[in-house]
Amino acid sequence: MRGATVAAERWLAAAERSAAADPSLAPRLAVLRAAMCRDGVGTMLSDARSAVAGLAGDDQWLPLALLVYAAAHVMLGDNERADQLLADAVAGAKRDGLGEDRGRRCEPAHAHLGGGS
Repeated sequence: MRGATVAAERWLAAAERSAAADPSLAPRLAVLRAAMCRDGVGTMLSDARSAVAGLAGDDQWLPLALLVYAAAHVMLGDNERADQLLADAVAGAKRDGLGEDRGRRCEPAHAHLGGGS
């Protein structure tokens, strides 16, 4: 895990350096910073809020931003707000067709075991 963290930090730093040339990257980079939670939950919350505010309603990064924003709220004990954000994330993912595989909905994780629900 440590090697992956170091590599992720390096890639994020490189992306942040190039973001000046493409301001549309800023909210996506905020999602990544929030997900990494490298400076604590307060910064995670701020980065996630910034990402959600900066992404268009039809941006495929929005469900992830909402999910990370919800996680920050859970960590701060605001489960009610987290539930609202998670519902928005799921609705956005469904609307965008995320979780589909060649037109089919993803099967439950246990489906490969041959069992029912």
